[in-house]
Amino acid sequence: MSRRTHPGDPPPRPRRIGVHVHPRRGARLGRGPGGLLWVVVLGPDGARTPGPRIVPTGAPDRMNDGATDPAGRFLVGTLSLGTSSGNQRLVRLEDDGRQTLIDDDLWLSNGIAWSPDGSLLYTVDTLPGLVWVRDYDARTGAVGPRRAHLHLAGEFPDGLCVDLDGNLWIAVWGAGQVRSYGPDGTLIDVVHVAAPRTSSVAFVGPALDLMLITTARVDLSSAELAEHPDSGRLFTARTGAVGVPTTPWSGVWADRVNPHEQGSHTMNDPAARA
Repeated sequence: MSRRTHPGDPPPRPRRIGVHVHPRRGARLGRGPGGLLWVVVLGPDGARTPGPRIVPTGAPDRMNDGATDPAGRFLVGTLSLGTSSGNQRLVRLEDDGRQTLIDDDLWLSNGIAWSPDGSLLYTVDTLPGLVWVRDYDARTGAVGPRRAHLHLAGEFPDGLCVDLDGNLWIAVWGAGQVRSYGPDGTLIDVVHVAAPRTSSVAFVGPALDLMLITTARVDLSSAELAEHPDSGRLFTARTGAVGVPTTPWSGVWADRVNPHEQGSHTMNDPAARA
C-alpha cells in the first residue's frame, strides 16, 4: 500500500548531539561532542556533565543510534568512521553506570526498538542488511541469543520503530521508503518518501499516530539533489498505525558516574551471539 508523505522544513541545525532521550527526573541524556565518543547528561539549566565513554580510546568509531529499554536503561551502538571491519558494538548502560556489552561484531549498528510488551529486542546492522531479534527481560536485564528476523539483501535498513500491533517500521536508506513488516517478517505496508536517504522513523504526537520520517542529503550528487530537492527534510505520514510509548531514561547514575569513564564491561556469552 502506498502512502502520501508531507515534507516540512528542518529545525535549525544544533551542535552535534545525536540521540536525546527524556528523563524521569532532572537531567537529560544525549551524545557528547568530540566525535560522539561518550554520553552527556544535560541538566535542566543546560549544564553538561560528561558521562560514560562508549567508544574505546583510540578506536576510529563514533556512537550512532540509541534508545531506552522498557526499564529506562540506555542502549547505544557504534559505527566506524573508516572502513568497517565487523567489530562495531552495541552496549547498554546499567543503572550504576557500568556497561553491558551486547554485541561486538556488528558492521554498522543502527536502529533499536522493542516489541509492545518489551519481551523482544530488535536491532539493525545496516551494512549486511540485517534486522536481528532476541528475547529481552527488562526486569532482570537478561538478553537472549540473537537470531535473524529480516535480511534485506543488497539494501540498507537504518532506523526503525514498532507499532502497537507489533509491526516493525524500517527506514531503508537509499530506497526512499519506510517499510512495515509484521511480527512474522511479512511485508505489509510501504511509505514512499520523496527523498532517497530515508534515515529513521518514529511515531509522534499526543496519540502517537503521526509518523515522522527523517532524511539526509549526504553523498547525493547535484543531479540527485535537483531530482530530490526535499532531501534532508523531515516528512510526516498518516498510516493508521499507532506507536508504542517510549520509556524515559532512568537517570539514576547521572549524579555519580565519573566523567569520560568507560566503566566495567560485561559481555554476554559468545554462544548467545550468532
